[in-house]
Amino acid sequence: MPKSRPPALEFWFRFLPRGRVSPWHSLVVAAICTGVSALLRFALDPLLGGTVPFITFFPALLVAGVWGGAWAGAGVLVLGSFVAAFFWLKPEWSLDLTITSLAALSLFWILGGVLVLMAATLHTLLRGLAEAEEQANLMAHEMKHRVGNLIGVIQAIARQTARNSATVADFQFQFEERLLALARAQKFAGAESGEPPDLKAFLAAALEPFGRDRFTLSGPPAALQPSLASSFALLLHELGTNAMKYGALSAAGGQVAISWRVENGHVNLQWHESGGPPVTPPTRSGFGSKLLKLAFPPESGQASILYEPAGVRCAITFSEAR
Repeated sequence: MPKSRPPALEFWFRFLPRGRVSPWHSLVVAAICTGVSALLRFALDPLLGGTVPFITFFPALLVAGVWGGAWAGAGVLVLGSFVAAFFWLKPEWSLDLTITSLAALSLFWILGGVLVLMAATLHTLLRGLAEAEEQANLMAHEMKHRVGNLIGVIQAIARQTARNSATVADFQFQFEERLLALARAQKFAGAESGEPPDLKAFLAAALEPFGRDRFTLSGPPAALQPSLASSFALLLHELGTNAMKYGALSAAGGQVAISWRVENGHVNLQWHESGGPPVTPPTRSGFGSKLLKLAFPPESGQASILYEPAGVRCAITFSEAR
């Protein structure tokens, strides 16, 4: 996805850490920013003397707050107060100097607190924008792969249909029927409202383009969460495409058995191929391997695959719709 951020915003995006910042990391950042600010303030001593003791700590508040949020900014506020008070606020106990020191410290806390709040808000906004952009990139990648995968499915359907068709008219009829079935599965997967799809009906619609007679479906009634339908359909297409290219569906007598059971609100589904050529594990992981890990949110489900010599096995677990 092309970048269209302004240069200043691009700098902050590069500056932001990846992932959540822990309080301990925030404290380390606060200590570093405070130390750098103190060194700069010492360097300015010949010009400023004991005046404006907190001048170099304000940029540190901004940097720490944007990088680590409120924790890091507050850390600079506290540590900077102690450092500046010790070195540049006069320790004599005269009334005038005490009032002046307290006034300077109070002003630093007021202005610094506002700056920390602004920096923490900017941190939150930038983090949200970065996460939204990352999600958009992931969806764009997924859509790009889905289109490529869909083309691969159509090509595999064409080859499979041509092998089993006696005439051109027969090929045309079967090919159109399977394309329509593929379109129905895509529509089924894209449904985000209404009643949750019945799992068996969903599986039948999603797998029909690969040849419904090549699959056996068995399991109790279960409902699929609409929010999981699209990812689940993409995963089924990935498994079906690989089965048609390399697995059980590439052989005349190959079959895929799909069974499931429902336990404690979760559906445990098994995909088992048989009757195909001997299976050898892939030498490198592709999008399909990533999809197995990312098809479902961690709290909603997971998938794993085994490349057994007799046939591929895939175990899929996901939360049932309620």
